[in-house]
Amino acid sequence: MIEWEDVSREFEFTGSWRDIYVFGTTMSDWQAALDALRRSSMQLSYFHGGQATALPARAQDAFPEEGQADRLLRAQVAGVTLNCHFFSDTEIEFDLDPREVHGQEQLDALTTFMQLVADACGKPAVLTEENLREALILRTTPDSEMVEYHSPTRGWQAG
Repeated sequence: MIEWEDVSREFEFTGSWRDIYVFGTTMSDWQAALDALRRSSMQLSYFHGGQATALPARAQDAFPEEGQADRLLRAQVAGVTLNCHFFSDTEIEFDLDPREVHGQEQLDALTTFMQLVADACGKPAVLTEENLREALILRTTPDSEMVEYHSPTRGWQAG
């Protein structure tokens, strides 16, 4: 388990958000991830054109039409809001405000979310600086309880 004291500085607000990614996804991965989220106890809200509506059963129907940016899936975990805008079917991306992660409870909920998505897709989930895919902070791998932290001074550490 990653300890809050070891990673708290990664959640200091510097004007940018943090992103959770699963790279190299297909529509099948999206379907698996959305199905896993539906089965979870997380509070989910889906919006189309700013209006709350049911999350479509088929992943491809959750995506906006070409040229539109009118879909949003919001997951709530321990007071942390995770937002998915369905930008691309080739990567799953959720963003979050780091100010909402302020202790061990929120960190554990965040890594549990990452693990759920990684397990569903069978691919690693990573937490990064906003829009900086190479600036890894945390990583979960499928079918593993281990969370890894990339320390700026010590490299990867398992927890």
